[in-house]
Amino acid sequence: MNVLHLIGPDYPASALFGLRCACRPPTPTGRPPRAAAFDARSARRWSALLGVTVEPLAATARLAHLSGASWLAGPALRRLRGRSGFDLLHAWGIDAAAACRAVPEFPSVVTLERAPTERDARRMRIMLAPSMPIIVAAQATRRRLAEVGIDPRRCVVIRPPIDFRAVNDARAARSRDRVAPPTEGPIILTTGPASRGGGQFVAAWAAGMVSTVHTGLRIVVPFESAERERIRAFLRAVGFGNLWLNPPREWGWPELTAASDAMLDASAEEGPIEPLAWAMASGVPIAASAIRSTTELIADHHNGLLCRTAEPHPVARVLLRLVDDAALRRKLADTARGQAYEVFSVREYCDNVRRLHENVLAGRAADEGVRDTAMAG
Repeated sequence: MNVLHLIGPDYPASALFGLRCACRPPTPTGRPPRAAAFDARSARRWSALLGVTVEPLAATARLAHLSGASWLAGPALRRLRGRSGFDLLHAWGIDAAAACRAVPEFPSVVTLERAPTERDARRMRIMLAPSMPIIVAAQATRRRLAEVGIDPRRCVVIRPPIDFRAVNDARAARSRDRVAPPTEGPIILTTGPASRGGGQFVAAWAAGMVSTVHTGLRIVVPFESAERERIRAFLRAVGFGNLWLNPPREWGWPELTAASDAMLDASAEEGPIEPLAWAMASGVPIAASAIRSTTELIADHHNGLLCRTAEPHPVARVLLRLVDDAALRRKLADTARGQAYEVFSVREYCDNVRRLHENVLAGRAADEGVRDTAMAG
């Protein structure tokens, strides 16, 4: 089995580790999977991030993305298959999946890193091949896809992997000391990249209220985005500019969680679950709004604290409870970290992805033998 991983322009670097795991291990025949991106600039960027060679497709593939004419990517993919002889296309993101439709004769699957917005759902119905299996990270995303008219039998839940070695290395490197003195804190980490429905604005507002009690409190909104700059401007405008903490730009989730005392996820809509997974693995206590994907991982007062509504005042009360109670933080963090080893195993992730690839090539149901590690009893 020879797999080509096609990385779309819409796939975020914040969901890097799963892609890295899929691209790096050799296939059962000993041939390493190949990776490609739409243009030379993207290929160079992903090569550096993944530590593997990522090939650029022809200029027509980039034009296919910009114009929405996915069929333009077909000749470039056929030429690449002629050189590498891949058996299956694994698309990462909706744009890459749309390009796969240009070559319907090639078996293909797609990984989505988050639940689709209404706009995403419209694009998926138009651009994705009708039978393409879709890998998602949460049962809630699978339900969301069914709600927008995509057959749930196509959707396979595979939980993202966590690099526990990177988590431990970031702790050993004393990442927290690089952003704030040991006597200052607590440092509250949000999910990211920030978006209008991602809850980072509500989290910042709630953190501002809690900072009137805990004057050393700081907040980290990770990864660049327009919404992140809007939140920063809001905090300055209302007199909470001193809350803002800028981590090094090159940091990923291992360093961000190692530098934080708590994670606050005030999402109002389904988003990526990777931030929660990294926080659990890092032993960072979590306070979160009780949306579907979160409640698949977090049980109130068991391995985190949940808030019924993603509004500033209720979120602030939950955050204050977490910040005030050191014994509770330790209990929640220890429980979550133990569960993370079971749910976000690299080996389980790689085995599940390989099994899905084999199912597609053999013409079996995509989810046959694939195990949802968060639901295993």
